[in-house]
Amino acid sequence: MYAIVDAWWTSSAGHGRAIEITRAERERGDTSPVKRLADAIRLAGVMVTGVLSRRTVRPRGDEARRPLPGDELVASAKIRWTHGITIRARPGEIWPWLRQMGCRRGGWYSYDGLDNGGVASADRMVPELQRVEVGDILPMTPTADDGFVVRAVEPERALVLGDPGGSAAWAFVLELVNEAHTRLITRGQHAVFANPPRRGPV
Repeated sequence: MYAIVDAWWTSSAGHGRAIEITRAERERGDTSPVKRLADAIRLAGVMVTGVLSRRTVRPRGDEARRPLPGDELVASAKIRWTHGITIRARPGEIWPWLRQMGCRRGGWYSYDGLDNGGVASADRMVPELQRVEVGDILPMTPTADDGFVVRAVEPERALVLGDPGGSAAWAFVLELVNEAHTRLITRGQHAVFANPPRRGPV
């Protein structure tokens, strides 16, 4: 997600287009093997270069250590990661893009051939997708009935998603840096097992 978001929001003060596509292509989607392979290669490239440089998503200062919205949802998290990027826009300009996220919505602004059924993520703010409330389900795939559950909504501040079982959380937090820049901090965490399996007698 970050490779796309970073290029998108920093390229033209939050109003640029990462990729030029037609409306027909967005609606039709592209699930061809070539598209999936291309997205897989892009994702692998981002993962490799991210490990080497970490410049794009590196948390700053105490961002990785301090509490963020959503931490209370997975108090016993065994796995946790925190990423952050600086966007040349104010929280109010970024918030609509977060609010419309999700499969069968605005997409995940990521590798659409892998995680959005080949349908291109939105390249504009979509008015009819601007409503998101606690308890809403954001499908993970174009055909799924379940997915991420919206756990918390703080307008222009934080959007927290979780899994139905309560063992994971994914937070998107906006923090104003100055009059022209905002930090987008995301934290993912997982308890591995919401109810750890019991061992039998030894």
